[in-house]
Amino acid sequence: MSANTSLFFDFSTIPAIGAKRKDFFARLVNGSRVFDVLAHLPSGILQRRYVHDLTSKDQDCLVTFHFQVNAHHPNARRGIPYRISGMLTDSETPVDLLFFNPYKSFLERAAKQNDTIIVSGKLSLSKYKGAEQYQIIHPDHMGAVDSLGNWVGIERVYPLTAGLTQGIVRTAVDSICSTLMDAPEWLSAETLRDFKLPTWKGAFLAVHYPQTDNDLHPMAPGRQRLAYDELFAKQIAQHYYHALSIRHAKTPILPYTSALLQQFLATLPFKPTGDQERAIHDIARDLTQETPMHRLLQGDVGSGKTLVALGAAMIAIENGFQVAILAPTDILARQHLTTIRSFVQGLGIRVELLTGREKGAARARILNDLQCHTIHIMVGTHALFQADVIYAKLGLAVIDEQHRFGVKQRLELTQKANQLHVLSMTATPIPRTLLLAHYGEMAVSLLKEKPPGRKEIETRTINLDRLEDVLTFVANVISRGEKVFWVCPLVEESEKLDLAAATDRYSDLAKHFGDVVVLTHGRQKADEKQNAMQRFAKEDAMVLVSTTVIEVGVDVPEATVMIIECAERFGLAQLHQLRGRIGRGELKGTCLLLFGDKISFVARQRLQMMKKTTDGFELAEADLRLRGGGDTLGVRQSGLPMFRFADMASEDPDVYQHYQYLYEHANDEAKELLRYDPHLTTERGMAVQFLLRLFNLDEAEQLKRAG
Repeated sequence: MSANTSLFFDFSTIPAIGAKRKDFFARLVNGSRVFDVLAHLPSGILQRRYVHDLTSKDQDCLVTFHFQVNAHHPNARRGIPYRISGMLTDSETPVDLLFFNPYKSFLERAAKQNDTIIVSGKLSLSKYKGAEQYQIIHPDHMGAVDSLGNWVGIERVYPLTAGLTQGIVRTAVDSICSTLMDAPEWLSAETLRDFKLPTWKGAFLAVHYPQTDNDLHPMAPGRQRLAYDELFAKQIAQHYYHALSIRHAKTPILPYTSALLQQFLATLPFKPTGDQERAIHDIARDLTQETPMHRLLQGDVGSGKTLVALGAAMIAIENGFQVAILAPTDILARQHLTTIRSFVQGLGIRVELLTGREKGAARARILNDLQCHTIHIMVGTHALFQADVIYAKLGLAVIDEQHRFGVKQRLELTQKANQLHVLSMTATPIPRTLLLAHYGEMAVSLLKEKPPGRKEIETRTINLDRLEDVLTFVANVISRGEKVFWVCPLVEESEKLDLAAATDRYSDLAKHFGDVVVLTHGRQKADEKQNAMQRFAKEDAMVLVSTTVIEVGVDVPEATVMIIECAERFGLAQLHQLRGRIGRGELKGTCLLLFGDKISFVARQRLQMMKKTTDGFELAEADLRLRGGGDTLGVRQSGLPMFRFADMASEDPDVYQHYQYLYEHANDEAKELLRYDPHLTTERGMAVQFLLRLFNLDEAEQLKRAG
């Protein structure tokens, strides 16, 4: 095992990476360790073969041959390629090598006239001066004759990012694999036998040096081994740290006397839904236990999660504890403050706000009152867990849109009390498969019912060519006194990306509609954003142009239209969140998804799903199929894959079912191991600790407590 400790080193220690390419690799592999590079698996293979002659059957194939350089023909004008003419030495078949925007000095060195070199690339056939001519455009390889062996046979292909080439990534992986040692076995002999799995080292060598396309399939032995290791590690971490929390965590028992809760419910102008009542009941039961509550409240946009959270807060407050409600943005925190104060009016409950905007004497007063326990509910952003924020008796933390916070940030909040009950909330529906495989022992409450009065939202897809029609539609909406969100993917115009910019769209719309158009985006100062939102929510502004800063935390009942420009660039979950900003009043809502001409097949599928349904849970299943999930047992969050190796979202029914079986088997094996080795101190337990470290799960105990 010690021979593999270098896997935990910073990957800049690999000569092929170094400090020069460190940032590129960090973006590619979503990590910084040598193991993260090893875990970056090839996505395909290329078959290169040596040819002595060329025929039409070789067209569009990867070929390698000895090439005699006859002459260089520099490009005479822009648009004309640099051409090197020559022929196969074995058959004297003419071939041209073509280069656009070439480095002339390099080509003159690499292919000297009358020299014989090795050339490898994709062969094409074209017309040249009326005759058919074989050519290779930008050969993959050109080199000395003695390097032939490097360019014949199987060549694996890795996913790349800007700044890296296949050769660089292959060299880095080869460097790691050349010193890779096998690790002590953490899987049972029965598992290895029943699934016909190779050793850990054998699995990595199999996946990084595939011989056929079958070796890349999720059901291939090497891929299965790595997937099973990952599932096994996650289940060990879930069960191990859950057992630790039960053994060591003793939170205050909060009896459910119901007096304040019933008083709170009685003041509501409506009756809670059945799902809301059940969720409050489940939370009340959790709070009577001496182990910390770790419950996820999962509800689609508009399902009433805030009301449930306040129900939990009433129980904590009646038992003499304070409540912290953590929101990801200043806008959402202030919205929560307004909503909560309206809900608890007349109950003698003090609610205050703490964000980065509270400073000086106002902040000092809030901190003093919090420590003196005259504040019952503290609403805020990341400011809630800063060092000088001291709670008198914090008992419950409610974390809204918990995926928007880093795990370490959530941990800092939970450390504000000795032991703390935690209620996490998310409006991003999570498929049942991922709840089982990834949230493990975390209790889940679902809010599928929507409060009465919610209107359905009509969703349409429109090509950007019809922008004039959209402007006419917006004019009609404004004339009725209704308001419009217009979302763009960028703040400013980009030279690299041909996407809509919020500032440019704001200028265009302001010319068209006048000063009823306002702008907000993430680069504005807090006061600027707040002023724009204030005008749109309560004053004369009718159109709000923004980036996705309004994805959560904006509640304007008069807003009936959501326009999302370049909608093909957004994921389903984000589109659904944005659509949820409208239809909050008595009027029907309309969502317009504007798309450009360069739309991929997958993006078109996303937009069709948005037209088909407003059910967030159905969209979540589709989103999982299209792009995968996030990560909870670690510090990796949004935008990163939930599983590195386990294909839990395969569209192939056989693969999907098999991986569900792998998960169930890994779960059972994890439980069995911990039954006879609860502290992971045996030889196999020590091997498992190495496995946990590989997947960044060795620190999961504290992370787990943070939700």
